[in-house]
Amino acid sequence: MSDLGRIPTGLSAVLRSARSAKHEALLASLTPTEWTEVVELAIRQGVGPQLPPEISEKLPAPARGQLAERVAFAVERVRRFREEFLNLAAAVEPEGIEIVGLKGIHLALAVYPPSVLREMADIDVLVRRQNIEAVKEAAHRLGFQSRPDSMERRGHHLDPLSKPGASLEIHWQLAEPGEPPTAPPDALWQHVRPLGEAGNIFGLAPEDALIHVCAHAAYSHHLEQGMRPICDIRALIAGPSADRLDWDRLVSRAREWDSSRCVILGLILARDLLGAEVPADVIARLGGPPPTPVVSAAVGQVFGQKTGTHRISGAAGQLFAGSSPLARLRSAFQRVKLPPEQIAAMYPGWSRGTWLLQAWVMARRGRVLVKRYGWILMRTALRPRSPEARHVARRNTLGSWVRGGDPA
Repeated sequence: MSDLGRIPTGLSAVLRSARSAKHEALLASLTPTEWTEVVELAIRQGVGPQLPPEISEKLPAPARGQLAERVAFAVERVRRFREEFLNLAAAVEPEGIEIVGLKGIHLALAVYPPSVLREMADIDVLVRRQNIEAVKEAAHRLGFQSRPDSMERRGHHLDPLSKPGASLEIHWQLAEPGEPPTAPPDALWQHVRPLGEAGNIFGLAPEDALIHVCAHAAYSHHLEQGMRPICDIRALIAGPSADRLDWDRLVSRAREWDSSRCVILGLILARDLLGAEVPADVIARLGGPPPTPVVSAAVGQVFGQKTGTHRISGAAGQLFAGSSPLARLRSAFQRVKLPPEQIAAMYPGWSRGTWLLQAWVMARRGRVLVKRYGWILMRTALRPRSPEARHVARRNTLGSWVRGGDPA
């Protein structure tokens, strides 16, 4: 990972748990312009508020102001999201409903040290399947609104609910059926930890949370969220002293939940980019390090230029992975098709087995996807050496290996 370039390497160095003489020398050599670029990259990747305060004196005034503005924004958003999370928990507590905070809200409240501010884009919660509607109704009473006719695939959470200044996702499991982590909800609930903010709110066990962060970053988002999930992995590895990772349990759970390769990538990136302390044998026990092209693709996804293709789903990107025309057609069909359960939830007055309704939904979703992605997919296909095509190639290399195959 030595060929990242000065700006990504600078960001990695300034965020590291411990810096070598080489890292210190690099940071000392950065010009004011380069420090500005480091700050801009950190803000784009959602880790601006995690930059240590001592770098402020190295920044030109505009960059210092830009960073201060972002920190103030993040402070207010975290405060607002914490308040909404606690309000939701309080609204369902009389019904005996328990809520697990996922990803950002859990990490911000219970994992990161108080001195480090963890940005978040929305509030993710996990509830038991039988409580989904009750929690949704409580969210509506708190002012959150939903879009029940969304054409997005939703097999593990409801359509996002939103209100001015906040967005909420209510999950009943961690991922789409068959996608990592394939964690049975009951297994998660057996090991949740109280967050201490209220009697009915919890966080995942540290091993489960780390697997979720790794799989969400590598499988669901192709590492396009930048350094933020890598910082999350490092934070979970360090962990509060009373809640350290059980590495044996992590390895066992990752294997059981088809997430070993996602966890391998997450641990390697956290170790090499941020100096996280990963036991030497853990990578080997999970299956060994990935091939060099996969690591290169992973780093490219973390730091590489994001083109319009970052909006394309992984399934759409796989249309350019070199499969046969029939396989591509089958993949496209599966992507347009929505699960019967989701159709039933969207149109409760209809039988989910009604073929006419299913055909109508597929036609409508196909139109939405063509309108949203058609032009950029065509441009990518016609320009195989363009930045868009290289971006898709990185994603396919990464995605093929994470799904258990060889690099595409």
